[in-house]
Amino acid sequence: MKKSISIILLSVFFVSFFASSICAQEAQKQEFNNKKTEVNVAVSNIFAKNNLVYPYYYYDINGDYYVDFYLGDYAPRPELFVGVKFHNTKGAIRLGANLNYSNMKNEEKSSSNATYTIVGFATQLNLGYEWHLTYSRVNIYYGLDLSTSLTNVKSESENDYANGSINTNKYSEVGVSINPLLGVNFFITPHLSVGTEVKFTAEYISGKVTYSNSSNSIENENKISGFRTRFGPLGFLSVNIHL
Repeated sequence: MKKSISIILLSVFFVSFFASSICAQEAQKQEFNNKKTEVNVAVSNIFAKNNLVYPYYYYDINGDYYVDFYLGDYAPRPELFVGVKFHNTKGAIRLGANLNYSNMKNEEKSSSNATYTIVGFATQLNLGYEWHLTYSRVNIYYGLDLSTSLTNVKSESENDYANGSINTNKYSEVGVSINPLLGVNFFITPHLSVGTEVKFTAEYISGKVTYSNSSNSIENENKISGFRTRFGPLGFLSVNIHL
């Protein structure tokens, strides 16, 4: 009889222990990713190898100066990203903005004594929705962003071949894109996480390229439009505050 009672008591103890463990695990699971608002600060395109804009050159028909044009196709550059998410039980509404600015000057110490100055500005606004799955401290999410972007680049060049004149090129572009995405966050505390994400971007762009020279009245303008696709960004690291 005493043996039976001991077995029953041990069984009750082990059942209670495992039930408590399961409840504790469930409580811990519920502890993360249950805040209503999430603020994101990130660096995008961390692994972009350079942020230079390369022009190409040729002599004009008189052969007395160079003309350079900015190649306006997509070139990854490190960007600041700021965003906010409004969570519900299954997902979140996403709002965010990318910002990139550069001002670079390159002076060549050669026979041409060429000087190149490039100023660039780009921004992108994002609106979308994500669905998420949370496993304790790990939050996996997937979704879709709609984006609109603006890019402006101005380049100026001066060299001995140009007889003191300055060639100026301006590139402007507006884009609209759709971006399926996949990401993951790791919770350090219930209020702080770090994460990364990747997107596939399908984008329609339109814009123009203009060229002018300070020593004459030459001014050319070319319109551009079309579609492009890409995977990116080339490295994305976010710090997320959950409120």
